[in-house]
Amino acid sequence: MPTPGDVLRLLGRSIVWEDWRPVFQTPWYIDQVTRKKVRPYQEMAIFEVLYAFSQGKKRALVLMATGTGKTFTIFQLAWKLLNGGVLPKGRVLFLTDRNSLKGQAYRAFAGFSKDDRVVIDSDAVKNQNHTVGKIFFANYQNLDEELDGKKVFEHFPPDFFDLVVIDECHRSGFGDWFGVLEYFSSAFQLGLT
Repeated sequence: MPTPGDVLRLLGRSIVWEDWRPVFQTPWYIDQVTRKKVRPYQEMAIFEVLYAFSQGKKRALVLMATGTGKTFTIFQLAWKLLNGGVLPKGRVLFLTDRNSLKGQAYRAFAGFSKDDRVVIDSDAVKNQNHTVGKIFFANYQNLDEELDGKKVFEHFPPDFFDLVVIDECHRSGFGDWFGVLEYFSSAFQLGLT
């Protein structure tokens, strides 16, 4: 029986299997109440992003139709990345362009404990509650606010996040979120549309 590495080589793909095996082998998160599972097209999107990142690419774009479970897909991707141990700091920033999407994403990531999920805004930064957690949620407008002479996102070190996800990147103004990507340029960056 061919190994996963053998199959990838036959397809003309290669992965540093020693580093990325735990990510690909990390089981999917299955909610004990809903029993919701990853669909085949979601699995394919996740594996394509993992493959791109394993090749040293820092940016990827996921295009999925409305209603196909983009947020759930990114939750599962983050689950595999965080539990697979390839994110050295173990922190993900999930950006949206409005509060309703931020709340939806926060709830979609309920597989992570409440202590691991942090909503970023100027109040959280003022109270020093913005740096403890794994998954951070914000909208561009909140991160662009001025606080003590700096933008809110500048209250984090530039290498704080391992992955920055930009939800609905097709309809958000490039100027609104590109400064965040430039600031956190060492992180993997994923556009979602």
